Amino acid sequence: AATTLIAKESQKNLKSRELDVINSSLTIQLTNASTGLTDAFAKAGVDVGSAKDATADDTSVEMTEKLEEARLNSVFDRVYAREMSYRLTTILLQLDAIYKTTQNTELKTYLDTTYKNIEPLQKQLDTYSAKTS
Repeated sequence: AATTLIAKESQKNLKSRELDVINSSLTIQLTNASTGLTDAFAKAGVDVGSAKDATADDTSVEMTEKLEEARLNSVFDRVYAREMSYRLTTILLQLDAIYKTTQNTELKTYLDTTYKNIEPLQKQLDTYSAKTS
């Protein structure tokens, strides 16, 4: 949920058309994933908390601060691509870890689908980041 909010709020600061397109797709995928995973986790009996709690976590606050500094220094796109790629890598690792530990078939299916939808976007951000570094 926090990553979705960061992606949405960052859209207005992006200068690169390529990154703008990647981020638009990412925002859609993260919104769908957030809603679907919340439902899937709830059906599996897992409490996921609220989006408000997620935006206050240390990593979200730290990333928001980095992005604001990057915006002020006119390097927003480069920093955003690098930080979001890292953040998505972390999310993908978490999805994989949950997938390997759950026995819930419905949750496994949703985790797999979500992984397959987010992974190409993470790779695109990684590629963009490598080109602009």
